Amino acid sequence: MGGWGRSGALLVAGLGAAGLATAALLDPVGIQHGPELCLFRRLTGLPCPGCGLTRSWVMTAHGDLGQAFSFNLFGPLTFAAAALVVLGALWLVITGRGPRRAGAHGRMPRWGVRVLIGLLVLFLVYGVARGVDAGFGWGLFPAVT
Repeated sequence: MGGWGRSGALLVAGLGAAGLATAALLDPVGIQHGPELCLFRRLTGLPCPGCGLTRSWVMTAHGDLGQAFSFNLFGPLTFAAAALVVLGALWLVITGRGPRRAGAHGRMPRWGVRVLIGLLVLFLVYGVARGVDAGFGWGLFPAVT
């Protein structure tokens, strides 16, 4: 067990579980038109790639995937990824061993790195496309209010 070991895994599990629990505890009706917290959106009037993620997580936690995807396409995906990370961290805390990986020496395999980079690129392309759409008023993406 390299790195931070069990204490790091416990920290990751606690923070991830807190985010998931917060999404589950927030009222989905009250969150739909909450305050505008994004500095980029406040300055430009355009959504950033992450705009709508909090609302999307809340809707995901309450089982409304249609609304979740409309707030941010990556919301349900990041919610599921966070849940998997929490489970993996708890596994490490309980057993002292991390989840099995294909990579040598506890490193992420190359294909995993490629997938993560690909997802990051898709996230950024989605964010730029959504911002351009909002800027020109085409209406291709749901408006994030």
